[in-house]
Amino acid sequence: MGDKTAYYSFIYVCLAGPCDDSDDSNEAKEPCELLLEALESLDDECDTAGITLVTTEETDFAERSLGLKELPALVMFRNGDPLLFKGELDDEDEVWNIIMMSKI
Repeated sequence: MGDKTAYYSFIYVCLAGPCDDSDDSNEAKEPCELLLEALESLDDECDTAGITLVTTEETDFAERSLGLKELPALVMFRNGDPLLFKGELDDEDEVWNIIMMSKI
């Protein structure tokens, strides 16, 4: 993951944490599953706006490189420097507004 954040001058990384995709029942969903659902449509909008958005379940990168203890998290990297999103990740409109404001 570190290679991608260094390669792009501007990239959003959704650090979902480990997801268990084995059970598709209507039981309570894990935080990473809820986040991925909330950000699913944002991925297409980001593509249209020329914004790179990637999702990973890599916990090592989040812990070692960023010092994050709680996942899921959304981090913007500008020229390799991380900026943690501090809003509600399951609020698609709020996340989109932050993404668009940071692009300006």
